[in-house]
Amino acid sequence: MGFIAIVLLTFAGCEKNKQKGCTEPNAINFDSVAEENDGSCRYDDYNNNYGNTDQDSTEIVISLPTLTTTTVSSITETAAVSGGNITNNGGGAVTSRGIYWGTSTNPTIADNSSENGSGTGIFTSNLSGLTQNTVYYVRAYAINSTGTSYGNEISFTTATNNSTIADADGNVYTSLTIGTQEWMAENLRTTKYSDGTAIPNVTSNSQWGNLSTGAWSHY
Repeated sequence: MGFIAIVLLTFAGCEKNKQKGCTEPNAINFDSVAEENDGSCRYDDYNNNYGNTDQDSTEIVISLPTLTTTTVSSITETAAVSGGNITNNGGGAVTSRGIYWGTSTNPTIADNSSENGSGTGIFTSNLSGLTQNTVYYVRAYAINSTGTSYGNEISFTTATNNSTIADADGNVYTSLTIGTQEWMAENLRTTKYSDGTAIPNVTSNSQWGNLSTGAWSHY
């Protein structure tokens, strides 16, 4: 009986220590050899709910949107029309879009701007409050969670309220718009009516005073 007792005591003293480590399979430092969890498990930011394997833990990188600026049209003395086309949102939702414009290159939000909705695709923007006969620079913009992206820059010149008029003889005159009326900026020099009929040249003061029809003369 004494021999048996000695054998049992020897076996108990040789019991193997368990290897400790992270035993959570979803942890980034999972130890497949560990037999006992030592509380050292770590989880990535994407799956920090201790084992959410239904989602891909690969980091999602969102880049800036891709877009172009629409050619400026309907140019007047004080207004014009442009816009843009967002062809790629960069992987993140476009929360704001529109155009920036100004009298210097590379206009930003510090200059003039319009806001024309959100999302990808084509949008139209109206420029207003412009100054006549002035060079402006315009470019579209799109904003997502990464930042602001710009389309190509386009320049244009606003119209002037001075225009030209030609008479039947081919003489060209400058006109000036004042309010809603257009005025000649110089005297007519034509010798014909608009239908090509000649206008009489009267040089006599007495004849001129008695005229009841059209005529022309130099003073």
